[in-house]
Amino acid sequence: MSSRIFGNSKRMFGIHSNRSTSRRRVRLQTESLEVRSLLTATLVADQVQAFENGDAMALDVLANDSFSDDYEGDRQITSVSFGSQGGRITINSDHQSLSYTPPADFAGEESFVYFVDNQFYTTVNVSIQSPLQDDEFTLPPDGQAHTLNVLGNDRFWDGYTGDRQITLVSTTNADSEVQISADGKSVMYTPSTFAQGRDQFVYIVDGKYSARATIDLTQPLRYDNYYILQNEPLKSYSVLANDPFWAGYSGAKQITLVSETSNGGSVQISADGRSIMYQPAADAYGWDSLTYVVDNTYEASASFNIQRPVQDDYTEIDYESSNQPISVLTNDYYYDHQTDRQIKIVQRVTDVQSETEHGGSITISANGQQVLYTPAPGFSGSDSFTYTADGRYPASVTVQVTRPVRNDSLSTYQDTPNRFLDVLSNDFLGNGYKGAKQITSVSDTESGGTIRLDANRLYYTPAENFTGGDSFTYVVDGELEASVYVYVQPLASYDSYSYCVNGAVETYTLNVLANDNFQFGYPGPSQITAVEASDGWAVSTSADGQRILATPSSSSVGELTYTVDNNYTASVYVYRTGHLSYDYFLMDQNSSTTTLNVLQNDFQNNHPWDACRSVNYRGAKRITSVSGSEHGGTVAVSADGRSIQYSPPTDFVGTDSFTYIVDGQMEATASVNVIQRLLNDEFHVASGQAEDLGLLHNDSFSGGYTGAQKITDVSASPSGAQVSISSDGRTIRYQAAAGFHGSETLVYTVDDQ
Repeated sequence: MSSRIFGNSKRMFGIHSNRSTSRRRVRLQTESLEVRSLLTATLVADQVQAFENGDAMALDVLANDSFSDDYEGDRQITSVSFGSQGGRITINSDHQSLSYTPPADFAGEESFVYFVDNQFYTTVNVSIQSPLQDDEFTLPPDGQAHTLNVLGNDRFWDGYTGDRQITLVSTTNADSEVQISADGKSVMYTPSTFAQGRDQFVYIVDGKYSARATIDLTQPLRYDNYYILQNEPLKSYSVLANDPFWAGYSGAKQITLVSETSNGGSVQISADGRSIMYQPAADAYGWDSLTYVVDNTYEASASFNIQRPVQDDYTEIDYESSNQPISVLTNDYYYDHQTDRQIKIVQRVTDVQSETEHGGSITISANGQQVLYTPAPGFSGSDSFTYTADGRYPASVTVQVTRPVRNDSLSTYQDTPNRFLDVLSNDFLGNGYKGAKQITSVSDTESGGTIRLDANRLYYTPAENFTGGDSFTYVVDGELEASVYVYVQPLASYDSYSYCVNGAVETYTLNVLANDNFQFGYPGPSQITAVEASDGWAVSTSADGQRILATPSSSSVGELTYTVDNNYTASVYVYRTGHLSYDYFLMDQNSSTTTLNVLQNDFQNNHPWDACRSVNYRGAKRITSVSGSEHGGTVAVSADGRSIQYSPPTDFVGTDSFTYIVDGQMEATASVNVIQRLLNDEFHVASGQAEDLGLLHNDSFSGGYTGAQKITDVSASPSGAQVSISSDGRTIRYQAAAGFHGSETLVYTVDDQ
């Protein structure tokens, strides 16, 4: 919110003050020199109408400017800026007016600045009108001549004396043919049959005024997109089925040319010229595309999304295994983007390589659902082969042939004892190992956890209160060793909740244990034993110790901490969406107490995308309290609770702020920019001479100030000079004391403030 609040502008000002003050000082230096008078003039911005490519015109810009009765300047235009759009501006010989010529071929707004007596300036705004307007047409690219009535929407002003004839046209963007009609009132446009999208040209009327014509060319063909399966046979695709030939199209509507495809597919035109015969390249998948031409003129593209219904596989097998079954079809599917689901179509493995990359053997199982793999004797490492499903879909398989025990990465929970770690689940993947497969020893853990071996199973208990990573090793049959990494997760986890402030004083029930890990074997009671909150929130524990009861303050975010079984701690953040907005006000220095309508921009959350809508708020919408201001301004809640009464600190200039609370539930900040309207002055006056001092020339009364803008008081002269206020309140009369040389300071007041 941005509001402007002004008091009666009780301002006084001076110079060389060591602090911001509402009293402004005038520093006077008397000396035996000629008096330097203050010039006072008011220049008013000018609004001028001109025509595109118009002739030079005289601008009497001083006509609306005003000068004080005692103004001693020449009242002459002394300089002028360049035009913002390139218009030509010169000062006439009498220095009382300007000559202005609009920029060539420009219509719109231009501005420039002129200066009077090298001191005062203002802006001239020129609105340059064109008799023409841009045009838009929609046509088919049919190669036929079309008459475009481009002058039909053009607005020639009253008194326009030109012939209103099109005198010139440009070439078009798309190399279409364009020429002026015999009567000069329209344009004959013949679109290029190869043009697509938008075409444009510029026409000129009476040799002076230009406008742009845009032609949207309706395309007879549309882009085609097909989803097909890998290794599909040659099929017909009706690419013309979606092509919107315009009414009256006279061509044969036949495909006359087709390009090669981008990914090696084969393509040809059907015998009747109405479709395309396409087959993807062998084993290709992904995207393929081509371009086709209709009636030797119009061009479009077709894309083929080639779906692969099989997936490559990866597996591990113990060395020395033989005829180990690998279920390669388990993950074979493709994703259908049209139905947004996975599609499984393959039925069986129909072919495999006779030998793997490293000499292993591979055969198909009797049911066709698996392949049987045997690595080469003594081989370990990575081997690979390919298989084919349903006679058309190839995929590759990578087999890692390794020792029969493998490293593990597992997890458990803080202070949860005897967690079973199934370290053998990824061991002995095959039939090559002939040992007993018994865990014969286990090491100590790195972080103090304990391991228990029982009936070939390992049970892990982390160190008390420990969270993080732990590790150990185990040995099978006295010779095969593997390492185990265990991540110990905390029992209590971070929580976050969001609520909408609805006007009622609510107590939120927070089920903070729901995402914690006490249910996974922790032996304690799992009770919330303590809870704390910041920002004035009131919190307690439910009777069963399973939930937190939180009553919010006016803060929009509640930061809570809870403890379970006097040991396990986690944080909770409760976010509350309110209905208040930041406020901004503008106020004069030393203003009297002013009413600030801080609620004016509140309760506005009623957009369709607002999850917390103000229309559903049921509170009283009353300001219940307000903080002190940052810089000591006076702040109070009005009697009806609908606004704030504020006055700035004495002599303060800058930004002050405070926080207000509504219905005891929501808070927002308001800032007040306290501005200083009067500025210090300094004058030089000859000893014994009288001067009229225009103290207000550098003061600011814009932005909604409503006072009289008159000097209402001035202090006495310490040197004995005679000081008085002029009858119009705009200046003071200063008669320097005879024989006085030096400086003195006066203080003056505007509008009794």
